[in-house]
Amino acid sequence: MSNCWEAEVIQTTGKRWKSVLVPIVLAWGLFSLIACGAGDEAPHSGLTSDELLSGQALGDESSGSGGGLVAGDEGVGLPVPNQAGDGAIDPLLDPAILAASEVGDGTRAPSFPVVVRASDGDVIVDSERQRIVSLSPTATEILFAIGAGDRVVAADRGSTFPAAAPAKSELSARNPDPAAVAAYQPDLVILETSSSGVAGLEHDGVVVITFEPAIHVEETVHQVRQLGLATGQLAGAAEQVDHIQSMLASMTEAVAAADAVRIYHEVDATFLSPSSRSFFGELYTRLGMENIADQVEQGENRYVTLNSDLIRNADPTVIVVANARSSADSVRGRPGWDAISAVTRGRVIEVDFAATTTWGPRALAVVDQVVQAATS
Repeated sequence: MSNCWEAEVIQTTGKRWKSVLVPIVLAWGLFSLIACGAGDEAPHSGLTSDELLSGQALGDESSGSGGGLVAGDEGVGLPVPNQAGDGAIDPLLDPAILAASEVGDGTRAPSFPVVVRASDGDVIVDSERQRIVSLSPTATEILFAIGAGDRVVAADRGSTFPAAAPAKSELSARNPDPAAVAAYQPDLVILETSSSGVAGLEHDGVVVITFEPAIHVEETVHQVRQLGLATGQLAGAAEQVDHIQSMLASMTEAVAAADAVRIYHEVDATFLSPSSRSFFGELYTRLGMENIADQVEQGENRYVTLNSDLIRNADPTVIVVANARSSADSVRGRPGWDAISAVTRGRVIEVDFAATTTWGPRALAVVDQVVQAATS
């Protein structure tokens, strides 16, 4: 009797488990078909890798869980699909590489390899680099600012800042000579202009990263963070980003509290001036200043040529002399300029011309100098 009862219980229990498991298995199969499709879709939520890796605005934070991770602008991993749709592993989506790119709170050194988001695409840095050649004055400045300067073995002839930068060389940022670069035996080269010749050094194990000139300050922030990731100097990069954000907040507040600011920024004696399509012009406008260069039809031009009459009629309240061949005194002495508000108020200032050709923290320091003069 006991054996019959036990058999009935076992049989009944089996039926119950079967009634539970079958729907689960069917549901899992249906989910797999939807998630993976017929082999043409990547196994993720429908976002492309470009969407998942989209840039973040200042102060935004993005995070994700599951799958591989790649460092985003905020030093927080962004989720990406683990596998390409055809079943082959995309090197940039290799879970081992992506997981190593997670940088946690954005201040500790990452575990290599990492994925760096450069101007011309994602670049894998498989190990910490010890011999860096920087062919970008801005990158040179940033590398020293974040604490990686001791590994910069050579820089282009325009990299004159900081004073600790390598002695002046004949390397060109705009037209780099691959053989001259290779002579320094680099394992990492930073460019501001794509060069197929220098990119060819990758065959010798050299990592080449390109960061093109920034127009928006968010791009500066992005480059600081990505150079921090590439060199393992996340704490230094985070400190620089905090400094930039603090400066922006302070400058914005100062301009908002002052009377209307109209700015004329002079690059050369032909009255060339940065429009709002340039880094400086865009930043002036963002801070709440009126850039008189925007009174001229710009098209796609980052710089426009003004004339003396337009400048006098616009009556700028601050004049920035970023012209190596002019001085504040010579500007103040121009015919008819003695009545311009900037001249009568003593707001004609000279700034470091070299700094105005960059887009790093030093460029922001120049803008801060301008704001102080404009709001004093």
